[in-house]
Amino acid sequence: PDPVTGPAREELAKAFTVCRHFKTHYLIDRDIEPPSLPQTHRRWIRKAIRMCTIARVKLAENLSEWTTLYDSIVARHEIRDIQKFSPFYFAALGRRPEVEAFAAKVQGRNVAMALWVRTPEVIYYHLGASNDEGYQMQAMYGIFATALEYFRDYRLLHLGGAAGVSQKRS
Repeated sequence: PDPVTGPAREELAKAFTVCRHFKTHYLIDRDIEPPSLPQTHRRWIRKAIRMCTIARVKLAENLSEWTTLYDSIVARHEIRDIQKFSPFYFAALGRRPEVEAFAAKVQGRNVAMALWVRTPEVIYYHLGASNDEGYQMQAMYGIFATALEYFRDYRLLHLGGAAGVSQKRS
């Protein structure tokens, strides 16, 4: 459930036979304090911005590239069955005005992309994907830095949890 708007764990435990922790979700609340990044992350952001062109893009115009990138994370994280989004889902997202996409490009090729969803109160990071080149360039760090600046007027940013459904740590 959404840690911002969802019911408390105690309420969920009353409604379900099994209620246990699944993933830790990360939030930025700009009223509490500005995000503080470790030195390593700041270095990776600088690397990504130096090596990639990072910009807001339209998902509908980048569906083919997005699908290729998404397929790579499906394989990397062994995402299957109901957890794997269909191409129809992404096509529908591309038509939604509240969905924002950011891409990192190298020589005109998308090497990483991230999808965000705007609500009146909260920005939700939905999903990101990189190819091997994007991973090598730390492109997602640059995308996150660019998106966080773009959404600077929002108080709450929900960064989600780790990718995939397995218990192994990557």
